[in-house]
Amino acid sequence: MKLGNFLPGADFPLDIGLGDQSQSGKTLRTRITVTIYGERAYTVTVKKGGVGSLDESIASALCSGKLFILYDNVRGDFESQYLESILRGTGSITARLPYHEEIEIQTDRSIHQFTSNSAKTNKGCG
Repeated sequence: MKLGNFLPGADFPLDIGLGDQSQSGKTLRTRITVTIYGERAYTVTVKKGGVGSLDESIASALCSGKLFILYDNVRGDFESQYLESILRGTGSITARLPYHEEIEIQTDRSIHQFTSNSAKTNKGCG
């Protein structure tokens, strides 16, 4: 429905797969959905140190042009006002990647998928 623009002006959905046990098929379901479209998902992970914030990883995913962006096996805190703005925004957002100036990216041509057994999210992200 999103790609066909059947709900113009509506907030963009977040495909969420939650489970109370590991190996329950959450990631498999997302892979099946992506395969139906002949695509490969861009996987974003929450880093526990090192270079690059969650928001920077989300911006990179959007800049990749991939149709599906997967936040897989999220544990603990997952909070991003940037993602919330993408999901509830106006169809575009600015992004700044390392060594590049800020650019505007269309957000209405990506589908966000989220899998977790024990994530804690802010209100706008699930």
